[in-house]
This record gives sequence, C-alpha cells and structure tokens, in this order.
Amino acid sequence: MSCKIQSLVGTALVGTGISLAHAADIETQTVPLKVSSEYFQVAPAGKITTNDMIVTLGAEYAEDDVMIFSFSGTDSLDISSLPTFLTLAADGVNSKKGMTVGLLAQERINGRTIIYYRVTNITGGESDTTTGITLNFGAIDFEALRSQQGIDVIYTARSNAGFPLDNFTTDQNSQVLIEATDQFIATVTQPLDQEVDFENDRQTFLGGVTSDVLEFRIESDPTLDIGVDVDGVTYELFGDFSWVKDTSPNIANIQPMAGVFTLTDLSGTANCTNVAVAADRLRFSCDTLDTLTLAIETAAQGSDVVIPTSEFTVAADVDYSVVGGTFNVTEMTPFDAGAWTLNASQTFIPFMPYSREGNNQYSQIIYATNTGDQSSEVSVDVYTPDGQRVTLSNDDLMGLTATTGITKLTGSILEAIRARGLLLGGDEVKHFALNVVVNDLNDNVQIFSSFNDSARDRGFVQNDSMVVNRNKY
Repeated sequence: MSCKIQSLVGTALVGTGISLAHAADIETQTVPLKVSSEYFQVAPAGKITTNDMIVTLGAEYAEDDVMIFSFSGTDSLDISSLPTFLTLAADGVNSKKGMTVGLLAQERINGRTIIYYRVTNITGGESDTTTGITLNFGAIDFEALRSQQGIDVIYTARSNAGFPLDNFTTDQNSQVLIEATDQFIATVTQPLDQEVDFENDRQTFLGGVTSDVLEFRIESDPTLDIGVDVDGVTYELFGDFSWVKDTSPNIANIQPMAGVFTLTDLSGTANCTNVAVAADRLRFSCDTLDTLTLAIETAAQGSDVVIPTSEFTVAADVDYSVVGGTFNVTEMTPFDAGAWTLNASQTFIPFMPYSREGNNQYSQIIYATNTGDQSSEVSVDVYTPDGQRVTLSNDDLMGLTATTGITKLTGSILEAIRARGLLLGGDEVKHFALNVVVNDLNDNVQIFSSFNDSARDRGFVQNDSMVVNRNKY
C-alpha cells in the first residue's frame, strides 16, 4: 500500500513539472571572479563586473513559471546590468525547447537582493524538454565598496501554480560570483635566529658569530583575476636595535656605522632606500615588491657591543592604484621575522626607583633564587628614561654570582650604577628599568624585586621571572 501511495505522489509531482531526478546547476559553468581585497577600494567607476552567470535547468518549465536569484551583498547589485529579457532558441536536433524569460521584480530580504524572472514563452516540439538547457545571463555589475565580503548567488524556482520547482538542494544550485582575497602574501624564507652567547659577555652569538641574515618577500597572489598595481612599499622591522652606535647624534634617527646593515633586493630593480634606524625599528622603502635580504653585522661597529635578545616582526604598507581608479594604501598584518635568544636566564624588571646621589629616600631589594647546582655570573642592563641602555658587565658588578640558594644582588647593582654616574644631578628620583641576566638555565633562576620608600612604605615590583623563566602561567 505504501509503495502505491509513493508512486501516486511521484506521478502527481511529475504532473506539476517538478523533476525528482535533477536540480538546477548554476555552479558548473559560472566561474567565480577572484578579486584582490585592495581592488574594491580603487575600482574604476566604483564597480566590479563578474564573469557570466550561467544556469543549466534541471526540470521541465512552463510559461509563467518563475526563476529566483538570491544575491548576497546588501544593495550592491546594479539591477540595470541584468538583461530585461533573455531568449534561447529551441534546439530540435538535441530535443531541447527554447525559452524567453523576462525580468519581473526585485526585493531585499535579510540583507540579500532577490531577483525574479518569469518564463514568458516556451518554444519547440512536444517531445522536446527544458531539462538540461542553459541560460546565460551575462556578466553582472556590483558596487565595489558594498561587495568587499564577496558575492554569492543561490538559484531556486517555482511553478506557475506556486509549487517549488527545480529546488532540490545540492551544491550546484549556488555559486560564488565574486571571491575577495588579500592580494599580498608575505613569506619569510630566512628568519633572524641567532643565539646570544653569555660566555662571551653577550658580544657575539654562539660560536663567535657576529652576523645574522633576514630574507623575506611580499608578492601578489598569482591566482587573482583582478588585482591592483603596486606604487611603492614601506617596510618596518620591529625589534631591539638599541645596541646600534650612533655616529651622528645631532642628526635625526640613529646613524649606524658602515656595514652594520646591508639591504639587497633579488631583482636589483626594487630601488630600495637606505635603512633608517631607531632604537625599536628599522625603516626603508622600495618601489616594487621583491625578495629582500637584510644582513646585520654587529662587529662592524666594534667588539664592545652587548647584543640584546629580541623578537622581530615585519610590517609593510603597500601603496597601490589601478588605471582609471584611485590611489590607496593597505597595512599588512605584521608577520614574524624571527628572534635573538640567549643561552642564559634573563628577567626584566620594568621599574626600579633610585635616589639621586646624596639622597636616601629610596632603597632597593633585589634577590636571585638559584635552584641549580652551580654559581652563575650576573650582568645587568639598565634602561634610562630617555631610552639609553647601559650594560653593567660582570666585571662592573665585581664578579657577582648567583650561587645555589638565595643571593642578594642589590648592593652590587647599586654600586655599579653609581660608578657609571647614573645617579648624579637631575631629578631627585631616577626611574630605571633593569634586565638581570644570569648565566644559568631559565628554569633555575627566579628574581624577586621591590623597593623601600622611606617616606611611605615598601613597593613590590612585578617582574617577568614568574612568567617567562618559571613558566608558571
């Protein structure tokens, strides 16, 4: 009995023109247009034109049936770019009917634009079919700025009696018309990756090496159908460059010695400018995209340079345009360019007050706990409010070591700071930051830091030994 009912229902559906075996296909012949995200900003006339939108019907259509196209991108569709009427001639040789459809109406629902076409005429023989015929609605225009998230289309239909037609859900009844993707791709082929050697007073990398090389490139996505033209690129390499000696302090930026930084481009035609150096970044510009190599040679400025640990990232601003469009700039997401590490423990104390010479308002409390089984040499970097870094070597600290157990570092650090003249003159309170380096494993060393204010009370200073060295969080 149930089989008979199912058969009768199937017969009834066939009678309404609904195909049980097929569904419309807008996917196969409609080719997505892959567009650079940057192009939307500068598109000529502010519009983007798709590839042809092509639908292959999967059911038997009749006059007054309605085709429905649902487009994403609120208010982005240029209705005038759609054909008012579209006619396909009958093909008797292949038993295919002909058809004319006319633009019927439009509406906007939930951020989508809905377009309705009505079948106004069917031609061909009685034994011919509309199943499998292909309608080409041509290229369609969209407003560029409203299409930045991409555009997709979903096809459905209903019969002249109001029944669903050609609507069986498959991947083929929808398609991406405009695919938005970033044009510029960054690749680091050789990161900065040296390890600073504590045993050599942090003046070289391991093995006595004094140089490191960064190689990276930014290129346009070769799979794009539409992109922009590059007018110039400004790069910034962020990191700690406070170690670079300034040969001309009265000139803006740090003026490094010759040979410290050497920038080359693979093509030789990128026309990159000289590197501008600041304590926290390098900056340079090139006319075009290219593979760039930056060689860093610390020994070029002498053998007494203390090399800091540092993480490096590259940021790039790309100026671009298109013929007939406008100009703009895109800020690429900064990307990792490597790091300089250290074969020892280091703890950063972000704030420590010291009294000017002759004033005793502040005293410091700095201790090292060493859970290892060796006595480890200590050195300290002092950062002044104006960004200057003063390194107190182990000799400056009178051979200070962090022995197994707890070692007081306070007095040795204070005396070395005093010997460098950092407490003379100026403000009554000197605010420094300290980087305490101990020649031992990170996991073996923990630093406690606080201070006493004779006019008030003790102040605890949170350093990063709990976070970085002990990995407790």
